[in-house]
Amino acid sequence: MNISISSERLTFRLLHKNDIKYMFLLSSDPDVMQFFPSGVLNLKETQDRLDSFLRGYDEHNLPVFLLFDQKTGGFVGRAGFSLINNIEVEVGYVLQKKYWKQGFATEALEALLLWSKDNVDFNKIIAMAPTDHVASHGVMKKCGMIYCKEDLAYGVPCTFYQKINQ
Repeated sequence: MNISISSERLTFRLLHKNDIKYMFLLSSDPDVMQFFPSGVLNLKETQDRLDSFLRGYDEHNLPVFLLFDQKTGGFVGRAGFSLINNIEVEVGYVLQKKYWKQGFATEALEALLLWSKDNVDFNKIIAMAPTDHVASHGVMKKCGMIYCKEDLAYGVPCTFYQKINQ
């Protein structure tokens, strides 16, 4: 599997088991986690999530990446794939607040969707966000994802989008 992803302003690096400090920067920030049903995570919960992402890569070849600003080297966030209910592949992204509203989420999602065409063996890729997370809905639409349904995800009303993976 080719795990090399690039974009204009972002460096994508495969998540490693020792990346807890980066993951915790995101999961411990109340602003970043405001739309996540779990809310802020403690260190153990963050480690469990990191381990889950690593298992997704080991078991299903679905990677999660850390994102870095190519100009400054600063940590931007994480983005990648996960298997949902053993039948669908979800793409997701989480950015540090200082990188919001600068097009980084759109850039990351576009790069992941392009990469998935040759590297993810599923017919479609889904993404979801709570129904009131308007900014994330805009990112998905800009990247060519199509609205497919409203449903509960992790106990929260969400809007789902999809993109055929061809």
